[in-house]
Amino acid sequence: MKILAIEDSQQTTEFISLAFNVGWPAVDLIIAETGREGLDCFEKDPPDTVILDIGLPDISGYDVLKSIRSFSKVPVIIITVRNSESDIVKGLEMGADDYLVKPFGQMELLARVKAVNRRSNVDISDIVSHGPIILNSINQLTIKGKTTHLSPIEARLLRLFIARGEQLASYEDMAECIWGSSYPSSNDAIRIYIRRLRLKLAVNPAVPCIIESISGIGYSLKVPH
Repeated sequence: MKILAIEDSQQTTEFISLAFNVGWPAVDLIIAETGREGLDCFEKDPPDTVILDIGLPDISGYDVLKSIRSFSKVPVIIITVRNSESDIVKGLEMGADDYLVKPFGQMELLARVKAVNRRSNVDISDIVSHGPIILNSINQLTIKGKTTHLSPIEARLLRLFIARGEQLASYEDMAECIWGSSYPSSNDAIRIYIRRLRLKLAVNPAVPCIIESISGIGYSLKVPH
């Protein structure tokens, strides 16, 4: 496993290095301190995963992400001090697989990296449906002939909801589905993914597909039969 961390903060890179040295020593960790250096490292020796800071000294991390997505589908995890939903959504819409808001825990970082790699290595070949909802193997959501694309995490959540029918999926269920376990900040992250998924399920106002919430417990999918 080769991981490229594009991060200019020495404190953060030391934190990341210690996490892998202790928790996953088999990983070959490469550090790049600028966006351009990171892209050069990527092109010379493509990694299995990228850990990408948004606030880089030369070019924006968003530009780095855009460049990577122009030629590669390698998993990218954003790390950032920007905790506004707009910044997070921007990164996810541009193709990031996950994000972590600083400060984060070392074990959580390792779990997120393992989770995005499991997702990238799983070939989901089946089509699932529930009522008017159809989700195919390349994460395309279709409702009444209208199609939109889901991120890998959105697709995993929707598959979980479809598998449950209209039964409740708890926060623990959803965290297990996305990352393999829950963390102190995982509920906040799940709420952002749910908000984005709700918008995409509302692609046709005439078909009111609703993700209902039970405060502090979880969500369930309600669709017309």
